[in-house]
Amino acid sequence: MGLAASSKFVVQMVNLAGTIWKNNGVRVTTFSLADFWFLPVRGGPLGIGMSDPLVLYDAAADRFYASIIDTFAVNRVSFAVTATNDPTGAWYIYRVIANCNPVTPYANCSPASSNTLPDQPYIGYSSDKFLIAANDFDETTGLFIGAQYWILNKAEMLSGCTVPTPCPGGRNIDAVTNVVTTSNNHWAIRPAQHLSTTSTAYMAENCLTLIDGLALTNTCTTAPAGSGGINVFKITGTPPDPTAVAVTTVPVAPMSFPGRADQPGNPASLGTNNALRMLSIVWRNNALWTASHEGCTPTGDSASRTCARLDQIDTTPSTPTLVPGQDFDLGFLGDYVFYPAISTDSSNNLVLLYGHSSLSLFPNLEVTGRLATMPPATLAASVLLVAGTAADYTGRWGDYFWAATDPATPNTFWVSGEFRTISLFQGWSTQVGEISFNAN
Repeated sequence: MGLAASSKFVVQMVNLAGTIWKNNGVRVTTFSLADFWFLPVRGGPLGIGMSDPLVLYDAAADRFYASIIDTFAVNRVSFAVTATNDPTGAWYIYRVIANCNPVTPYANCSPASSNTLPDQPYIGYSSDKFLIAANDFDETTGLFIGAQYWILNKAEMLSGCTVPTPCPGGRNIDAVTNVVTTSNNHWAIRPAQHLSTTSTAYMAENCLTLIDGLALTNTCTTAPAGSGGINVFKITGTPPDPTAVAVTTVPVAPMSFPGRADQPGNPASLGTNNALRMLSIVWRNNALWTASHEGCTPTGDSASRTCARLDQIDTTPSTPTLVPGQDFDLGFLGDYVFYPAISTDSSNNLVLLYGHSSLSLFPNLEVTGRLATMPPATLAASVLLVAGTAADYTGRWGDYFWAATDPATPNTFWVSGEFRTISLFQGWSTQVGEISFNAN
């Protein structure tokens, strides 16, 4: 799911539907993503037409962005930007093609040149760049090919490829992509939302990753043996001008494999994602925050539980470095924490949304956060967003939750995640909430 908020609207896209509200909670419209993206709900090699929608808001540009996998054509990520600041109006829609690596320009790719599924694409932006990243899988064999990212000219995208910034060939945004090979070993690269002005863009991934049934080679280029690490991708330049991507490994405490979470009457039954994927990432004022879930042993516990890992990286130095003390877990004795989602405000305060369950607690949604003035590795007391009242028996609890900063109201955020009140297969629900901090 994705969630975005401007000073007037809140927009959410989940699976096959989208909803737009006014900021006062009044629903404006609910719409089909098949109609929005001009894609079929069913069909194609995978039997579904689309998957993994996201939506973001760029306050500096005053525009909304959206993306989705085009699983009908298999190999495409469709992405879009509003023509104005009104999400109920026109959108410009574009696409990139996965695992298509021409020399230059990227526009030389043809739809028939790839049989690759770009799984779980994430999008991000900086002042002058729009970013997309996905895990490429062979659609026929299901084997992992590699992680791919695209760096696009944001001004061309915002213009709809018209004056004053037309695109080459009419509709082809200037873009570059990395060469995807099985030897690059990157996994789940995440572009950041850059919430303050910067022409230097950042992406990140957890290195030393472990995936159920698939172990990747160590992608930590400089981390000490036995430690964990976060690869930070520093991007300079904007297509069609030359671009450079420098990768630095920031050493962090080792991460462990996240297990399945308990539910009442059903131990180890809730799927919380079978990999050490980074789930949420934001950049503001030279602070890069990342959130993942991993296995940890909470204080006083004797067993490994699924926990939320938070890391703050300082990008002020030429080589990004970990902020002292800001590499820590959120976990509870006997309980499970999963799908953390973060954002920050103009005062550098952080919000954290997460799921929480145990043998005595159905999966619910809770929110915490930290003021920028709080000591390292400190979070406020959690508050309940919505209580789940039923177990999930599908074995899969989504892919990610989302948090967004309210650009109009200080110390205020919008968050959204999944819960259940009935256990039927399609009986899940999503909750959207507005959260405000006491600045004191």
